[in-house]
Amino acid sequence: MISSTRSFLLLFSSPCLWPLLLVTLEEHFLVSQMMRMMNERDS
Repeated sequence: MISSTRSFLLLFSSPCLWPLLLVTLEEHFLVSQMMRMMNERDS
């Protein structure tokens, strides 16, 4: 828990890593959307 908070603060304090963070969030969102679509199609 503490390490994740520290890494989050590190990300927050370095603007050059913001694009990487945004890309990671976008990929996670796309994957979750795809999973949801697959589940809806199967059911």
